[in-house]
Amino acid sequence: MDPEDILVNKYLNGIQSHIQEALEVLDIWDVGDAHQRAFKVEHSRSRKQQTTFTSNRPSQNPNRYWRSLKSKRCPIAFFSEKLNGAKLRYSTYDLEFYALFRQQKLSSRRAKWVEYLREFNFHIKHKASVQNQVADALSRKKGLLSMMRTTVLGFESFQELYEEDDYFSKHLSDAKDKVLADFTICDDFLFKENRLCVPDCSLRQKAIHETVHQKLQDKMELYKKAFDERHRELQTTAEGDRESRSGQNTPIAQDCNPNNPTLFHVGVVLDLDSVIGKVAERCISMALSDFYAVHPNYNSKIVLHVRDSRGDAVNAASAVLLRLEMKYPVHVLLPFILIFSLSLFIGKFGVAQNTTIPFNVGVVLNFNKQIGRIGLSCISMALSDFYATHSFYKTRMVFHTRDSKNSVVHAASMALDLLKNKEVQAIIGPQTSSQADFVIDLGDQAHVPIISFSATSPSLSSAQTPYFVRASLNDSSQAKAIASIVQAFSWKDVVVIYENTNYGNGIVPYLVDAFTAIETRVPYRSVLSPSATDDRILSELYKLMTMQTRVFVVHMSYSLAARFFVKAKNVGMMNEGYAWIITNGLSTRLNSMDPSVVHSMQGVLGIEPYVPMSDKLKNFNIRWTQKFHKENPDMERATLNTFGLWAYDTVWALALAAEKVGAENTHFQHPQVVDGLTDLSTLGISTIGPKLLQAILETKFTGLSGEFSLVDGQLQSSVFRILNVIGDGGREIGFWTPTNRILREQSAVDTKFYSSLNSNLGDIVWPGNSIIVPKGWVIPTNGKKLKIGVPVGQEFTEFVKVAIDPTTNAPIVTGYCIDVFNAVIEELPYALPYEFIPFMKSDGKSAGTYNDLIYQIYLQKYDAVVGDVTIRANRSIYVDFTMPFTESGVTMIVPIKEDQRKNRWVFLKPLKWDLWFTTLAFFIFTGFVIWVLEHRVNNDFRGSPINQLGMIFWFVFSTMVFAHKEVFSNLARFVVIIWVFVVLILTSSYTASLTSMLTVQQLQPTVTDVKELIRNGAYVGYKQDSFVFEMLKQMRFNESKIRTYASLEELDEALSKGSDNGGIAAAFDEIPYMKLFLSKYCDKYTMVGPTYKADGFGFAFPKGSPLASDVSRAVLNVTEGVKMSRIEQAWFGQHNCPDLSTKVSSSSLTLDSFGGLFIITGAASLLALFIFLLIFFRNYENIIRRDDPNTFKLKRIVEMAKKYDEMDPSSHDSRVTKNHKKNTGIASSIEASPISIALSPPTSPYVIDRYCNPFGEEDQERASTSSSGMDGNVTPLEGQGSPFSTHPNVDKRQATEIISIEIIG
Repeated sequence: MDPEDILVNKYLNGIQSHIQEALEVLDIWDVGDAHQRAFKVEHSRSRKQQTTFTSNRPSQNPNRYWRSLKSKRCPIAFFSEKLNGAKLRYSTYDLEFYALFRQQKLSSRRAKWVEYLREFNFHIKHKASVQNQVADALSRKKGLLSMMRTTVLGFESFQELYEEDDYFSKHLSDAKDKVLADFTICDDFLFKENRLCVPDCSLRQKAIHETVHQKLQDKMELYKKAFDERHRELQTTAEGDRESRSGQNTPIAQDCNPNNPTLFHVGVVLDLDSVIGKVAERCISMALSDFYAVHPNYNSKIVLHVRDSRGDAVNAASAVLLRLEMKYPVHVLLPFILIFSLSLFIGKFGVAQNTTIPFNVGVVLNFNKQIGRIGLSCISMALSDFYATHSFYKTRMVFHTRDSKNSVVHAASMALDLLKNKEVQAIIGPQTSSQADFVIDLGDQAHVPIISFSATSPSLSSAQTPYFVRASLNDSSQAKAIASIVQAFSWKDVVVIYENTNYGNGIVPYLVDAFTAIETRVPYRSVLSPSATDDRILSELYKLMTMQTRVFVVHMSYSLAARFFVKAKNVGMMNEGYAWIITNGLSTRLNSMDPSVVHSMQGVLGIEPYVPMSDKLKNFNIRWTQKFHKENPDMERATLNTFGLWAYDTVWALALAAEKVGAENTHFQHPQVVDGLTDLSTLGISTIGPKLLQAILETKFTGLSGEFSLVDGQLQSSVFRILNVIGDGGREIGFWTPTNRILREQSAVDTKFYSSLNSNLGDIVWPGNSIIVPKGWVIPTNGKKLKIGVPVGQEFTEFVKVAIDPTTNAPIVTGYCIDVFNAVIEELPYALPYEFIPFMKSDGKSAGTYNDLIYQIYLQKYDAVVGDVTIRANRSIYVDFTMPFTESGVTMIVPIKEDQRKNRWVFLKPLKWDLWFTTLAFFIFTGFVIWVLEHRVNNDFRGSPINQLGMIFWFVFSTMVFAHKEVFSNLARFVVIIWVFVVLILTSSYTASLTSMLTVQQLQPTVTDVKELIRNGAYVGYKQDSFVFEMLKQMRFNESKIRTYASLEELDEALSKGSDNGGIAAAFDEIPYMKLFLSKYCDKYTMVGPTYKADGFGFAFPKGSPLASDVSRAVLNVTEGVKMSRIEQAWFGQHNCPDLSTKVSSSSLTLDSFGGLFIITGAASLLALFIFLLIFFRNYENIIRRDDPNTFKLKRIVEMAKKYDEMDPSSHDSRVTKNHKKNTGIASSIEASPISIALSPPTSPYVIDRYCNPFGEEDQERASTSSSGMDGNVTPLEGQGSPFSTHPNVDKRQATEIISIEIIG
């Protein structure tokens, strides 16, 4: 609703009541005749004259009514409205009433504001311009009220507010030190005696208001009756005075005395509908009556004229003007008197404004630029907001603004003027990095902090200039965020475009480092001057179009970027396939740019600092928008950005620091004035500069832009928003954080891993309105063809062959590698124009080695190299290789021997000589062990020494055919079992190996081991100009023993001659070359030995070339398909040679293959032999331990040998038993009789116990008697240690054998 309409409507609604009140006053008070007649005439005219309203007339000045009333003109107000709908059919009578009673309809938003504003009573006072440092503070405070947000504080906030409260802060520190007894601290709350101390806040204001309101209501009720009675008395007195003074022109006041006192008219304007208004009206009336009751003799009397403001500013103004135009003057006006009294009551808790100390601050910005105006607006609002919140602060910042006029020199001049003439303690600004580079030197000299919220160049550092404070982010902080975007889309080449200023140059090293960390190349840097002409911009754009790279990072000011992107769109560089990324300086202004510029930037990606949204920021944005667009109507698209928020927070940080430092000694120390000194020489030094700088650096708070905390003199990077330019501005598609990299939502910052995937971003619309991700490079159609270098040589032409066309003199390049490359290019999803350029001299010979050819790519003479080029580590330093397209590895070729199947000694070949000798030795050893174990129990192993020796060999060799005789000893049986198992494996292996040698073609290589070549000093060969030479030296071949060959024929000739006849014993080369050689000479040579690691043939491209990855994928497609086999068959033909794996049979068996078996059989034989000897010596221990001194050791040994040579009567061999019976004299009749031998228990006489004697001596005698009774001719074998001895002197430790024979009849 228009203010004029509001005034008209309010007046129309209340004019009649105002006139009636005026008549009532005339009836009550005695006025002059002239005044009374004039008023009545005007009143009668207003009643008689019809009030008319004219449609479709513009509304007039609201004051017209008052002027019309004074000049006696009939029209008292005008109302205008454009009628539509049913209103067009209203009659004139209806239209007049519609205009009289029309009410403006309010929107829901305005209705809320009106309801909210009704809760407040506004007291507006005038302040002289001399005292008002900020002229528009009132308007901004009024704007603040329109967006005020009420925050209810609880008691928990008192603990923080104590420190900021001027009154309680001192008592709080004293209470902590226990200095004052009245104030105590309990649970972090301050108490005075038993009362809680409430600091200055809205909660205290509310408490005071409610307390006073309650007291006033109580007071009103107490004095109500007395007031009514006193009022009636005053009315009675006034009527009496008026009658007694009839005919006089002077009004009579209340309680007037008979001496005609002077009347003093006072107007009172209050909101009589509110409690405060009602209380104030009664209190004023009571005060007036009470005063004159005490002072009845006063000559002057006050006459009160009370009017209701109805809670509206227009009604209040109407009431005031009405009283001022009455026929008697109103000497004093008392509006909102109760509020005034309450302000006196509450004022004791505040600090008087006249005690504040000014703190001079300079502001240097460009008033003609959008950033400068936004900064100025935010700075002024920040100043007002800060001191509205911190009204108790002693310091008050006074800003001195200066226009830099977008000039470095002028900015420095303005800064010098502020330092010298205004002696400012700090300077906010300047706006650009180039201006700041000069101004910060002045700040260092004067010890005055230079705080810039828009100079973001990394070239400015507080390390070099300590008095420079960057209240914004450093441009280098966004380098990693941009690199993450590039990495997310796997772009390998990026062109950086920047302006040639401090702002543009500062970020480039950081961008290059960030791209290097993700293995992305910067092949070109485009530099433009800020004053570059359109032709210069077009020339640079055309140059960029001829390059392969299609990813561009733009870092420049808006004035240059606006022209640059418009030209880029005109030349077609904003179409599909291009990718553009802009830095923070441009991203923050997307919503404020000219629509034509934004239209030319569709699809561009950008980043800007993330600012968390808050209610405080929302309210400030609304207030700022209203204020800024009102003050700057020429900047309709300007919106609040991060630079404005940083400017706002800068003011708050500086104000907090100024209050902390204080401003008692804010003077400058000036040097002595000497004639001829310059302005810089006479520049003073701030006395509080160091303290103020330290206070600024230590200031921390939560501002509009987030957490304000300075590290190393600047704000720190946190989170960046990733934007996509769509429509009229930037649309948020993701976030970037230093810890989690790219995220879709800011709330997902707790991931445990780094993420650089483009899937974490929202949907992106790329240039050309495309949704396909640009691959980042392309072969320009308006550029030249790729220059492909190929090797030149006369050998191995099957791989690459270069010929010259006699007609056109153009090179003709063919070969296996060329066909593979052509097939790979056909697999690419795009066209790739190229041409082959032979690497040769003018005479047709090669221009260098393969390493020299590869190095030409690094020198940018070739775009790629195709041929039989091996992938090597030293070459990959300069180029990037694709995936290999051939089999990898280096192998050795040697001649093969003739067929030896007809050799008469071929049966000895299956086993190596060491295995033959070992097998023979174990045959003899095993035979000897068997003889030792069987000699006493097996008659076959007895006889003459010659017979026994023959038995040893016969027995053990007969095991080869499993025709060996039976053995009776358990130990011998154990040995024979193990030995037969070993013989079985040996014979089986021998048979298999011999069969293989006799049935399979034997193409044996002459050499199988490289060490053998080195040991014998044989000559070896390699292909000329091959890297294999370095490999042979690493294998410790003597350089004098290494020879080269240039063709397959030379290699065949050298191998045929052999090492001793001027040739070579072996050749080393890559598998593709060796396979080509064997395809021609497979019947004479073979590949042997290990395959040494090599990466095969590959195509070479420049370092970081995006073509390498695409061609690698195409190589895999070709090698996995049928194209590769067709190309190989076309160039190498059909191989008729047998498979290399079947040409060489298994080699002879060695001892290493059977070592474990020999260890097992040897151990078994030794164990059995040891057990036998242990038992034997235990049985004849009496001979060994004999104490006869006349017996020599040799005699004992001979005696033990005789005992061993005797037959063991316990043998299972029947022949041994018969011989034993003859020697012991047993009757033949008994021999012929069948007998049974059994072990007898202690109670049975039929027992044989060979190893122990469980009986006592009596039992032994009984057993002897029993034996004698059977055969009285049995004689003990005395002195021979026989086990059948019954001699009483036999050692009891010797085993005793008792034989009981039962004759079976």
